[in-house]
Amino acid sequence: MNKNVLFILSIPPPFGGGEIVSQILHNSIKNDYECITFSKSNYSKSKQGNKNIFSYFYGIYYITVAFLKLIQIRPSAIYIGLPKTFHAFLRNAIIIWITTFLKIQVYCEFHGMNFPFIENSKFQKKVLVATLRRISKIRVLSLSIKKYIVDLGYSGSIYVINNGIDKPSEIATTKPQEKSKFNILYLGAISKSKGFLRVLEIFNSLDDDLKEKIHLNVIGEFIRSSEFDHFNKFIEDKQLSNYITFHGKKNGTDKWRLISNNHLLIHLTNFDGQPLTIIEAMSLGIPTIATNVGAIPEMIDNNNNGFLIQDNDEVKDIIIQLLTKNINYELICKNSYSTFQNHFTADKMVNNIINMIKE
Repeated sequence: MNKNVLFILSIPPPFGGGEIVSQILHNSIKNDYECITFSKSNYSKSKQGNKNIFSYFYGIYYITVAFLKLIQIRPSAIYIGLPKTFHAFLRNAIIIWITTFLKIQVYCEFHGMNFPFIENSKFQKKVLVATLRRISKIRVLSLSIKKYIVDLGYSGSIYVINNGIDKPSEIATTKPQEKSKFNILYLGAISKSKGFLRVLEIFNSLDDDLKEKIHLNVIGEFIRSSEFDHFNKFIEDKQLSNYITFHGKKNGTDKWRLISNNHLLIHLTNFDGQPLTIIEAMSLGIPTIATNVGAIPEMIDNNNNGFLIQDNDEVKDIIIQLLTKNINYELICKNSYSTFQNHFTADKMVNNIINMIKE
C-alpha cells in the first residue's frame, strides 16, 4: 500500500459526473493507495448544494475524518476535489489549509468550468484565490478551463486530463433498427439551466409530420418543483406528451440499456465542465448536439463526431438533415466512438492522474 498520497474522494450518491469519476478512480487505485471516500445515502442532485443543519454536520464530519487520517498516515501529498459551491469548497479549503500547515503537498482536481460563487462576492473570491496559492498541482478538463484557473492568479502546475469511463461489456453499440423512430436522448439533471426547456421548444417548433418520426427519451430527475410544474404545463399546452417518455433517474445497467436505444444525445446546457453524458453516448457511438461551453468544444469536432450549436434553429436544422439523410450519420457515429476510444476511457484517465501525482 502506497501511503505517500492520500486520495480524498466524494463518490455516489449523488450520481453527479464528479462523483461517478471519483468512483471509477477509487475502484482503480484502492488496492495501491490510501483512500477516504465520502457519499450521502438517500441523496440526489435536487438536494445537492442545499445548505441546512445536516450539511454543516456533514462538513464537520468530512473535515474530522480527513484530519484524523492525515495525522495517522502523514502522507507526502493529498489529492482532493475543488467543489463548485462555496460551502462545499470552504469545507475542502479547510482541509487544504490544514494539510499545508502540516507541510504536506496538495494536489487537486476541478470538474467544473468556473466557480460561480466568486461572481457576486469579493470575500469568497479572496478565499478561493488564497486557497489556490496553497495547491501544488491541479487537474482540469480542458485548455479553456486551464486558462480560467491561470487568470485567477494560480501559478502552480496545471494538468489537462480528460474524464474517462468504462462501458459495460454487455451493452452493444449497435443502433436501434432503422424502421423504429429516431430516438433522441436527454440525459441528466432536468432543469432550464441544463437546456431542457430549449429541447421542448425545439420539439414544439417541428412540423407535425417530423414529430411523428422522432421520440424524446428523458433520463434524469427534476431539480426544482417549480420547473417541474412549468415543463409539464408546456408539454400539456403544446400537446407533446405523445412524443416524450420520462424514464426517471436510472443508474447502472438500466441506464446503459436505455441510452443504447437512442440515435442522438441532445445536451444544450448553459454551463458544464466535461459532461459524462457526452462521454457515455460516445462510448456507444451515439453523437451529440451540444452547446459550446466548458470543455465541450474540445470534445466535439463540429460535423465530424457531433454537433456544436448556438441557437435552437441550428438544432432543428440538424435534426431535419438527419431525418432526411443529408448528413452521413453512420460516419459521425463511427467518429464519435473513435473519439471515446482515443481520449475518454477509464484506463487513460486513471493512468494520467497517477502520472500527475508521480511527477
